[in-house]
Amino acid sequence: MAGYMKFNTKEEFLKFMRFEKENDYGIERITVDHVQQYIKIPLHCASVPEIPDAWRGDREFITEAVKINGDVLAQASEELQRDRQLYLLAAETCNHYGNLPPIPAAWKSDREFVSAAPQKNDGVLKQAAAQNDNVYEKTEPSDEGNADREFILKLLSVDGRFLYRIYGRCVSADAADMELVRAAISQNHSVATIFSYDALHNRDFVKQLVNIHGRVLEYVDPQFRDDEELVYDAVVTYRAFEFASNRLKNDEAFLMKILDKNPSCIVYAPVKYREDRALMERLIAVHPYVYRYVKGDLQTDLSLALYALKKDVGVYDFVRGALKNNARVKEILRETAYDETKGAQDRAYAMRMLGLKK
Repeated sequence: MAGYMKFNTKEEFLKFMRFEKENDYGIERITVDHVQQYIKIPLHCASVPEIPDAWRGDREFITEAVKINGDVLAQASEELQRDRQLYLLAAETCNHYGNLPPIPAAWKSDREFVSAAPQKNDGVLKQAAAQNDNVYEKTEPSDEGNADREFILKLLSVDGRFLYRIYGRCVSADAADMELVRAAISQNHSVATIFSYDALHNRDFVKQLVNIHGRVLEYVDPQFRDDEELVYDAVVTYRAFEFASNRLKNDEAFLMKILDKNPSCIVYAPVKYREDRALMERLIAVHPYVYRYVKGDLQTDLSLALYALKKDVGVYDFVRGALKNNARVKEILRETAYDETKGAQDRAYAMRMLGLKK
């Protein structure tokens, strides 16, 4: 393992890191070739070797290492971890599954940092920000709400919990600035807990919230989870059927309406519907990955498995038991692997599942 390797010189350490990056070390092992389309940074999944204690405060060495793989910063001295420019460089070069140090709370109101952060690597920075889950629980409202509005909106787009710094707690519906609320809840739905009891019992206000992010339904008064219009609105913006009342989950007419909007909501429906072949086939036609939720005899139904695979070969991940090695199932994989009209990702996936090399 790279983490346990020892190096005699810094040059030797950096040489090893460059070698791993250039060879995309580990990609086949963790099969993340599909990730590249979702990130803007070069994909390299190499682990970072353990840095000797004596080197952790060497700015020149850490800077050179961070240029190769930003994950190095997690092993740097505290002083270097709090260097904003070094942190932004690390965000740009780190692994997609990176391990950046938590973002210091003070940086979240620093205009230079917040302006630059999303352009470097928005996803990884939000992940690092999430490590400070309680950072705003201990702060008081400030005059930041009177600052430049464009800047405040940018802050909220990086971490919605900044809304706590503006309002504190128990915000009434009348006091809420909906532009700021929209920016905050879009980034972090749990910010809905900032609102007062009365606000979360106000149907008109709750309707605005679930139209921003459906998962807000989790925090509102239970009566609204039994409200067909609000639950439907929540499903439009998020797969929020999970939080619907049992009555609505068992209302077949309403369930069908929900499934027409978001087939994957079947996972929250009573099991009897997931055992209904005609229904599951209809949903699979629209959203093949719904196959993963079939229950009962459908889990061993060869014809349904073949139908789903023809819609999307990736469904093979969810084919159960002996069906995995069924000759007709394997034939679909082979057809996909060598079909030039199929996407490169599907063909590569089929080849991996068959144990073939490109």
